[in-house]
This record gives sequence, C-alpha cells and structure tokens, in this order.
Amino acid sequence: MGHEMYTAENVRCDGCMNDGRLADKSCPVRPCSIAKEVGNCAYCDEYPCDKLEGLICSREKFVERLGDIPEEDYNLCLRQFESKPELAKIRKALGKE
Repeated sequence: MGHEMYTAENVRCDGCMNDGRLADKSCPVRPCSIAKEVGNCAYCDEYPCDKLEGLICSREKFVERLGDIPEEDYNLCLRQFESKPELAKIRKALGKE
C-alpha cells in the first residue's frame, strides 16, 4: 500500500530552474542545469550525459525491464518517469536532433 500516492499528477517536477515542486531533492541533474544556466537537459550541449543515466526513461525501456505493464499500473506509478519523449520534443524544436 502507499503506491497510490505516486501518480504522474502528484510526483511531477517543475523543472531544474524552477523553485516549485521537486520530484527528487537529491537529483544530480538539477545542480548541473542551474550551474550551466539551461532550462533542462534538452538545452545542454552535452546531452545526454552520465548524470542522466537511469533518469531518462521511456515506456519501451520500462517494458524491456519489467515486461508487459497494464495501462492502469503504468499510469499510476510509472508515467511520471517517462522523460525521454519530452526532452526529444524540446531538442527537435531547437534543431538539435
């Protein structure tokens, strides 16, 4: 029990350059983004880097690791960690991919 607290809606991070919600207070990426003054990793010239290892996920990666995931379980506990598609959209808009 307790996993129902972790949903995509309530475990969102407002971003590296934002003083709002943080999904992980010990995130290794946030201090780097602040130091480099980039909005998030998608804007960084060193993307992807070692700091992102294990933090960037996609649904395909989850399925590879965990097997088939029912849609309800995915939305309840895993969707909030699916960052790769969002970063890819930003990089494409910037002409970096």
